[in-house]
Amino acid sequence: MAKILRLNVDSTGMPKIIAQPIIDNQGTPNSWHASMVKGIELAETTWVRMEAARNASQYTIIRSKDDLGDPEWPTQSMDELVHEVFQNKIISDPDHPFSRQLEGRR
Repeated sequence: MAKILRLNVDSTGMPKIIAQPIIDNQGTPNSWHASMVKGIELAETTWVRMEAARNASQYTIIRSKDDLGDPEWPTQSMDELVHEVFQNKIISDPDHPFSRQLEGRR
């Protein structure tokens, strides 16, 4: 399933990459995906924390009660962060050995 890589930071400035699901309105609804997207969208304007609510099969979104100020964003670009996180284990072309293996090609 395709995802959108999104950069976020916590209140200490620690950068993280979130794999945001792409909602397919034609398929079966997925409350985990829908609640994650809602949390990510809300986090664009306010500090939030998302917790797994397993009994409800979705994330609980908790808004910060205090003003935590503006986020402290990393100085690296998104590309630099992705390469650092995935340590150059990125499939960037259809002739990558793993892609070829999945498709049964040599």
